[in-house]
Amino acid sequence: MRKLISALILMALIPVAYAHVHVEGGQSQGEALRVVKAGQLQVELSLEPQEPIVGEPARLSFRIEDAKTGELVKDSRVSMKIHHIEHDIDPLTAGVFQVPDGTFDFTYHFWDGAEHSVALDIKPNGMDGGRAEFTVDVTPRQPPRGQQMAILAFLMATVVVGVGIGYGVGRLTA
Repeated sequence: MRKLISALILMALIPVAYAHVHVEGGQSQGEALRVVKAGQLQVELSLEPQEPIVGEPARLSFRIEDAKTGELVKDSRVSMKIHHIEHDIDPLTAGVFQVPDGTFDFTYHFWDGAEHSVALDIKPNGMDGGRAEFTVDVTPRQPPRGQQMAILAFLMATVVVGVGIGYGVGRLTA
């Protein structure tokens, strides 16, 4: 009876281990341009590439415009924070910097394939400031198929050894 239970447990764990190796992250659908209104401001974010990939440089380009006139807002002070949503950590908090012409670019290497929040606190000269927050989906890198199979084999071997130890200990105590 114990052999049957052990075999059933082992068979139940195979799909779980296989799913863990293959469903570690999904494809994201990036957008070429995102627009957020922040008080009297309209802030645009464009990404290059449109779908950032883990470990590769991603260029974030921002335009800060007057929401009513559509003109670029000159001479603003901006602070930026990138927040990893899943792990609830801030991998980047930039200090205050000047944006003289209403546009700026920033290159960043995202380190994890998950959603990140990019927040800008903007204080323009002569206008009320605002906070613009964007969500960026980062595409994870999938390991090569051979590496996935090696990990699956290791996980399965670990399960088999654990079941064998459990069976052996059960026979000794019986």
